[in-house]
Parts: sequence; structure tokens; C-alpha cells
Amino acid sequence: MKISLGRIGGVGIVFASIMSYAQAADMAVKAPPAAPPAPATWTGCYVGLEGGGAWSTLTATGQAPSPALPAATIHANGALLGGTIGCQTQSQQWVFGVEDDLSWLNVNGSGNAVPPFAPAVGSGSQHWLDTLRGRIGLANGNWLFFATGGGAFTNVKATDTIAVGPATVAFDATGWTVGGGVEVKLAPQWSVKAEYLYIDFGTNNTNFKAIAPAHANTNSGLTENLVRIGLNYRFWQ
Repeated sequence: MKISLGRIGGVGIVFASIMSYAQAADMAVKAPPAAPPAPATWTGCYVGLEGGGAWSTLTATGQAPSPALPAATIHANGALLGGTIGCQTQSQQWVFGVEDDLSWLNVNGSGNAVPPFAPAVGSGSQHWLDTLRGRIGLANGNWLFFATGGGAFTNVKATDTIAVGPATVAFDATGWTVGGGVEVKLAPQWSVKAEYLYIDFGTNNTNFKAIAPAHANTNSGLTENLVRIGLNYRFWQ
């Protein structure tokens, strides 16, 4: 039986065509490669809850010409709980934003006053705090390391108990704050943070009011340290 070269060549062409069609069909059913995940971004506006602790030092020093009260130094501490709102934008690895928080505080304390003319015991309390701050951060994927600073606002009540009776004062105070912290994303819209703030309310000229003649003009100063954690929800991004 003789097989011609032409017939062999024709069979080869048909076989090659079948293999090419099979390979093309196999390539057609393969899924396209998955798209790379979108890069994490910190751009957006958010609201959140925060809580932690506060430690403060209040000093009150009597001033002439009123009869001088003893200089009282009051150390206070307690818990805080509040809410946060803010917006920020990311440019490459840098994140810039502004944030405001309003916290309820249960900060109370006492301390012994220093003579000159009578022994005394001082006590103080603070029940709310507001800070309005700028933020600048360095992003690394889902992590954000930030510094923050701005203004702080509060109200303080202090009592200096002396021989003729308690002398009290309550005053609003405005100061400045600086600090920093770290924030990490749990999901595209959720993140947790931990931060520290130092606050200085400067010196406020106040008047302690007591049984005459113990009314006294005073210089009252307040500094404070805050440590807190927070949970943020990004409602726009």
C-alpha cells in the first residue's frame, strides 16, 4: 500500500489546524487576571467616639491689693468620653486635615495650699473639654502616624477652704494643645486610633469669693495631659 507525500502533508495540515483551534478555545475560557486592589486612602470626612483619661494641675496664687489667699496647687485626674468629627485629604503619603472633639470629663482633685497667713485645702473639678486641631500625618498603607495641634477650651471650678470659710471660683479657659498618635484602618470606612495631647490653658486672672475679707484676686493656671483611644467611621471618601 502506497501513501503519497501529498496525503501525509494534508493530514499534517488538518492536525495542526485542530491543535490551534483547541489552544484558542482553551485561551478563550481562561479568566482574565484579577485587577490589583485599590490603594488605601485616608481622604474623607469622619465621625467617631473616643474615651480615655485626663491628668491636670491647677495652681491659684493670690494677688495684691486684695488679702492674698494661700497659693493652692491642685492635682486632679479622671475619665473622659466624647465625640469627634473631622475631614482630611491625602497627597501621596502625606495626610492633612482638621478635627474637632467635645468630651465630657469627670476630673476632680485636691491639694494643700501653701501659707503665708493660714492653712488651706484646695479642690477643683472640670467637666467638659473641647479641642479644635489641625492634623498632619504620614500614611503607610492602612497605618497613619500623625501630629496634631490647635486650640483648647474648658471650664474649671476651684475651691480654696481657709479659716474664714470656702473661697470659690469658676472660670472659662482658652489655651493651646499639641500631641500625636497612630491610626489604623480596620475596613475601608472604619479605623481605630490612640493619641496623646498636652494642653496648656495659660494663666487666668480670677476672683475667689468667700466670707469677707477673704475675697482675693488670683492668677489661676491649668495644664493637662490626655491619653485616649477612638473609633472612627468614614461617612464620605
